Amino acid sequence: MGSDEYRIINLHECPGLRCRAAEWFCRKWGIPMTEYLSSIDECIAGRGDIPQWYLVMADNEIIGGAGVIDNDFHKRRDLWPNVCALYVEEKCRNHGIAGRLCWSTYAATWRHDTS
Repeated sequence: MGSDEYRIINLHECPGLRCRAAEWFCRKWGIPMTEYLSSIDECIAGRGDIPQWYLVMADNEIIGGAGVIDNDFHKRRDLWPNVCALYVEEKCRNHGIAGRLCWSTYAATWRHDTS
């Protein structure tokens, strides 16, 4: 699967996918859909750099996704922001999708000085 066969989108730019995205992340990670919707809605509102949510789409199918959040359920508040919920469908693995997705999250994190 070449990079021309899928695209990485930021949900801030595609709010119409919010429910599909929340349901997909919920199925992958077992965290309540309402938690994802709340964070995705913050992303869509665009009040800050974080949270950000990304989907990897092949045609109309979600084949991967990840988020950038303040804290991913740990006590180290100095370690932020956090990439979370990174997942690529098994049939699409080993094509560099997760790596490209991580690079896409970089734009949401580079402005933050964690020192």
